[in-house]
Amino acid sequence: MLENFLSTDEISYVKNHGFGPQGLRFSLEELNEVRPSQKTMKEMAEYADAVTFAKVHSNDLVFLLPMLAPPTKTVNISTTGLGNVAYVATHCTDPTCRDKAKSLYNLLVAVAK
Repeated sequence: MLENFLSTDEISYVKNHGFGPQGLRFSLEELNEVRPSQKTMKEMAEYADAVTFAKVHSNDLVFLLPMLAPPTKTVNISTTGLGNVAYVATHCTDPTCRDKAKSLYNLLVAVAK
């Protein structure tokens, strides 16, 4: 799966940072137990997937910016999806991308309450 989105170097990078072959750091059981309303944005960033992790660290704005558009309809977002937005918001070096991610994160959390 990772081969579809990441270069060989990026795959090595994410594996060295604890991501498994499916691109996750946590099991599905662990992810299903997470309660985002009880976590800070920084804590939620820990649940980002390998692709987002790698693209933030390579500053791939072509990949990141399209994923930060506010939804136009009701969406269900996974722990990993919210973690991805939180990771961009807390770790991206581009201020525009980071600000868009913070706004989207706050919107998603407010709607989920």
